[in-house]
Amino acid sequence: MKKLRGIKHEKEFDTMTIATDIGELQGAKPTQVYEPRPLTPDDDLYEDIIEQFATAPTKPKYWFEEFGDYWSCSCGHINKGDNCKSCGLERELLRSLFILHKPAGAAGKLDKKLKKGKEQADKEAEEYAAKESRRKEREASGEDLTKVVPIETDDKAEFPAQVAETHDAKVPAYKEVAIPEETALAIPDKKFKLNFNKKTLIAIAACIILITVCGFAIYKHMAAPAMEYEEALQLMEDGKYEPAIEKYTELGDYKDSKDMIHQCWILLGDKHYENKEYKDAINAYNTAMELKEDDSIHEKIRLCYIGIGDKYLKNSEYEKALGAYANAAEIAAGEDVQKKIDDAKFAYVKAFKADRTEQVETYMSELMESDYPGIKEVYDEYYAWHTSIVANKSESDYSTDIGTVSRKDTVYFHVSLSGGEPSETVHLYYEVKWPDGHTEIYDLESGWKAGDKIAARFQYSIPLFGREGKMTFSLYDSNTKELLGSDSVTFKN
Repeated sequence: MKKLRGIKHEKEFDTMTIATDIGELQGAKPTQVYEPRPLTPDDDLYEDIIEQFATAPTKPKYWFEEFGDYWSCSCGHINKGDNCKSCGLERELLRSLFILHKPAGAAGKLDKKLKKGKEQADKEAEEYAAKESRRKEREASGEDLTKVVPIETDDKAEFPAQVAETHDAKVPAYKEVAIPEETALAIPDKKFKLNFNKKTLIAIAACIILITVCGFAIYKHMAAPAMEYEEALQLMEDGKYEPAIEKYTELGDYKDSKDMIHQCWILLGDKHYENKEYKDAINAYNTAMELKEDDSIHEKIRLCYIGIGDKYLKNSEYEKALGAYANAAEIAAGEDVQKKIDDAKFAYVKAFKADRTEQVETYMSELMESDYPGIKEVYDEYYAWHTSIVANKSESDYSTDIGTVSRKDTVYFHVSLSGGEPSETVHLYYEVKWPDGHTEIYDLESGWKAGDKIAARFQYSIPLFGREGKMTFSLYDSNTKELLGSDSVTFKN
């Protein structure tokens, strides 16, 4: 049996097709047909055809050719009908796959082997039709379709004869070859071949499912994370840090995703800082610090507090500005932040010095110690001695100021002293200029301080001889000779 199969195999793949006069087959106009040739890697669609046939029961060896009702399969078998009687492939499928054509050759006649192939195809078609007819009869009569039908004698006689004729004298005729019974029964019929194909398809389907499952697992655990990682990197490059953080978080421990999350929070903080969104920047930097300690982030947070202080200072919110600068100084003291603190204090003093509050005086003292530019002038002005001087005829009235008196009246100049640094005292003297032009100077020896009051009394000793005119009172600092204040009154009859 093995020998016979081998002979059949050689016959199938040794069949040749040459140009023929199609008029012999169908009585029509002659059409060129071509000799089948082996499929080679040089063909343009070699890879596509091989891939299509990867799971086929028979791999292509010859080119698909058609000549009238007959056609040459890719396995080399000559057929008549819709399916190959050797490998089972469909004629329409092969026609759709083998779209390449060889150059046309010269016309010729069918040789002996092609005629044998034609005869074999006709006989196979007749046998198949007879078997189909018997099967339909059995189905109509209700017979058991699963029982074994003995191989007919005609089939046995013709099969070896065909083989012998195909291979000339190398194989003896049928009568000289004894085929064991079990060998004859082992020749597969059409039903066995169909069952074999179904099992093959089931195995192929199982393999496909297994490959699909494995492919899905590979995609889920390798390809998909790699793609997600690349997407996250692209989001980072585009400045979309929050979506990138979400991607990296979903990746978990894949590659350096955790480090990239830390980097994203830093970059997000930098973005907020550039947009002067300092509070959002601080939140982002603090989140990065929670993931991993980094000294460089401390400096970034410090700069954010300085930026917040600058905003408050620009809006004249001096106390809030000082609070922000203080936070920056706690992270790291430096000349830059100290300069910001002094600027805020100086602006506060200038804005609220008229209120003469304790906070104003505290800031001025601190600025004086640091020799802040411009504070000396403000300080001197703030702590300068100030006087309120009024002239009237009352000994105790320090508020009413009058402009004229009689030569007979007694005139009082009332002085209220203010200013000076805390607990500071001052030596004073005053000068009086009478209407006749002569002056008198009186030294006030005791030390005077803020809140003290002074009263100076003047009158003509002989009013009748007193000159009319203006009398002026002037108060001076004994140390600096600085005029602290003055007032005048006019004598009339």
